[in-house]
Amino acid sequence: MTPQQVRADHTLRALIDCGRCNRMRSLSVGAIPRRWQTTDLGRIPFRCFTCGERPTRVQVERGWGPQHETVWTWSLREGGHPAGM
Repeated sequence: MTPQQVRADHTLRALIDCGRCNRMRSLSVGAIPRRWQTTDLGRIPFRCFTCGERPTRVQVERGWGPQHETVWTWSLREGGHPAGM
């Protein structure tokens, strides 16, 4: 799933999971540079907003308010690289 797809559907939100801080942070997909908008979220080199480490997981959820269901998840190896690589 790409940032462009998340932006197009207003019921979706993207999150990154930092293993070091042990918290999930919401992403502002509109703030992602244009050259990354068509790249798969799991391949974008994100950093944690607090500690600067690479995330362990990128997740996309659908829902409103407190009720959300996971639509797409990409687990990352240590160092922020896709698990399949």
